[in-house]
Amino acid sequence: MKQLKYLVATALCLISSAYAANYKLDENKVIDLAIKRNETIGIAKEELDQAQEALSSANSNYFPTLSITAGIRKSDGEGNFVPYGYDWNHNGTIQLTQPIYTFGKISNGKSIAESAKRISELNTTLTNAQVINVAKQLYYRVLFNEEIVKITYDSYKNALKNKKALEDRVSYGRISRNDNIKMQADLASRKPNWIIAKKNLKNAVLDLKNYLALDYEDEVEVLSTPLRPKKKISTTNDLNKLEETVDIKILKENIRLADFSVELAKSQRLPDLGVYVSYSPTLAKTDLFAGETTHDQKDLTFGVQFSFDWDLGGSKNSEVAIKRSDYNIATLKLKQMKREIRTQYLKLKQDYEGLQERYDAEDEAVELASSSYKVALSSFRSGGVSQLQLNDSEIQLTQNRLSLAQTKLQIQITRAEMDRLLTKTSSKNKGGR
Repeated sequence: MKQLKYLVATALCLISSAYAANYKLDENKVIDLAIKRNETIGIAKEELDQAQEALSSANSNYFPTLSITAGIRKSDGEGNFVPYGYDWNHNGTIQLTQPIYTFGKISNGKSIAESAKRISELNTTLTNAQVINVAKQLYYRVLFNEEIVKITYDSYKNALKNKKALEDRVSYGRISRNDNIKMQADLASRKPNWIIAKKNLKNAVLDLKNYLALDYEDEVEVLSTPLRPKKKISTTNDLNKLEETVDIKILKENIRLADFSVELAKSQRLPDLGVYVSYSPTLAKTDLFAGETTHDQKDLTFGVQFSFDWDLGGSKNSEVAIKRSDYNIATLKLKQMKREIRTQYLKLKQDYEGLQERYDAEDEAVELASSSYKVALSSFRSGGVSQLQLNDSEIQLTQNRLSLAQTKLQIQITRAEMDRLLTKTSSKNKGGR
């Protein structure tokens, strides 16, 4: 029975692996998959389609409206002055109505729909940039965790070297067994860090697969491109250029939309003027369908229609006041966003420049710590340094490597945040700036 269960489990694994896809991911491939597969971009595209349909609906108000009605009516009673009043009445109406002048209702409605469509287009660009930003950061975190795995594994191997050097000295009777136990304890403390690093790497890969909408069974190989800072990006002191970013343009378009909404609310207080033509046939029969025709009437009507709703309660005036308040809110949000974007950009710029300086210093520190550890290991074999000094030099090397890896990750994330913040109305250059 156990053998049968084992065979079934093996078969299921083989079937699932047969359908699993294999992905080799570099930064550009991650961005391409995020754009194609992430649901957030699909939602933004659907919202843009909705905005386009809303604009088409607003344009349709310029065209005439055709309405058709039909019905059958039967009345019963006494004293109807119409000779055919108690017969079966078959009636219908077809009417064509064309607005002539609506005092801005249609034109402002169209302007609102156009503005909403522009906002949806900008939101699509913004969503695209946000998805790229998150995808890049998840990719960088995978590379970071790969590097942490390597650093912790190298630290474990260094501890093995230290132990081997100590064993050589013990064999010559140059060191106590107590020191040997301390060395073994130091070695045992290194392996858990390596195990935790491998677990964190698996979790980082899972997060990346989830964001790219890949199946759990899919095999992912993140190409072993070293996580290194690229050539320094150019920054600007002209903060007025920040007003060209998509965040600011969205808020500016929101102000236009609010302005059109005020004008539309005003136009709701004004009358409508239109023309119409209608054709209404009426047929009366003594029976429902086959009876004798008692009346056959055909009316053709056309004319000008003027309608005006007088809001005695003042709700339309209140609507205008509300829309004006919305306009003021949109203006204040733009002012606030300009200030926040300037501050955020300046902070990112300072962080980026500081991280570059920190990277150069830590890179040099790693080289020096590596040389120091090699010298300490050689000296330890000959009895020139103590076990404590050897362990300290190796720990310093590991810590410096970990700090450098963290700095690299922060540089890449800061670059991605700056790319997102400086997104213009087009994000065709998917890989950055």
